[in-house]
Amino acid sequence: MGPDPRLLAIRGTDSPFVFIWTRDLARILLRAATDGPAGIYNVAGDGAMGIGDLARRLGKPVRRIPAAAIKAALALAHPLRLSRYGPEQVRFLQYRPVLANDALKRDFGYTPELTSAEVFDLWYREAGL
Repeated sequence: MGPDPRLLAIRGTDSPFVFIWTRDLARILLRAATDGPAGIYNVAGDGAMGIGDLARRLGKPVRRIPAAAIKAALALAHPLRLSRYGPEQVRFLQYRPVLANDALKRDFGYTPELTSAEVFDLWYREAGL
């Protein structure tokens, strides 16, 4: 039996993701270790991609499951060591924080060369999908 052709999602949320290009990350780390300003900065490409965006780019349908069903399944699976995740993880997935990179650009002085969507597309091509 092969992998499921669908992406799984929690019904009612798009659970956004942000991505950063490894070259952008290397440049940011180099600047932070040398002449970059002190501070704490979110490191992420511009924009976010939800499950629907990822599914369209992958050419896969999305199966949306109610949060209560996922919590119940994890409440059973976690104590049996069938999942490393417990039901408390569902809220994080429902309300996943999206990193704003405004301070990275404004205060740190670095604008990522690639957006989150461009990084995902690059990964997709490089992975041979």
